[in-house]
Amino acid sequence: TMSVTDDYVTNMAGNAPFLTYYSLTPEKSFSRTSLSRSDFLVLARRYAQMLKTKNVCKGTRVVHLFNGNTLHDFALRLASVLLGSVPVTVNWGADSLDRILYKQRKTGAELVVVDSNSAEAFDVKEI
Repeated sequence: TMSVTDDYVTNMAGNAPFLTYYSLTPEKSFSRTSLSRSDFLVLARRYAQMLKTKNVCKGTRVVHLFNGNTLHDFALRLASVLLGSVPVTVNWGADSLDRILYKQRKTGAELVVVDSNSAEAFDVKEI
């Protein structure tokens, strides 16, 4: 019998366009990135491997600290599904540093994944 994640992975096959992501460049123009389902799955599996190197497994709580909705945030969320870890999300438009720390403490999150914009905004350093 197939697990939910096996079924999900099976449905991620194919090269038809699946996700188109637009981002704003430093020059204030738009950049477009399109991924197929299989490309997106490859990216998510890379994040799952990265999380495994940090000992993330089923039930591990991980704070996702991104400064906006990004392609990498979406892929990290799928990686969490694949591993069975629990994403602790941050409302990047509203959560203060105190609120983020509260969420980390309350959930017992063992890892915080940060994008470069958030690292700069919150003066985060790798420990």
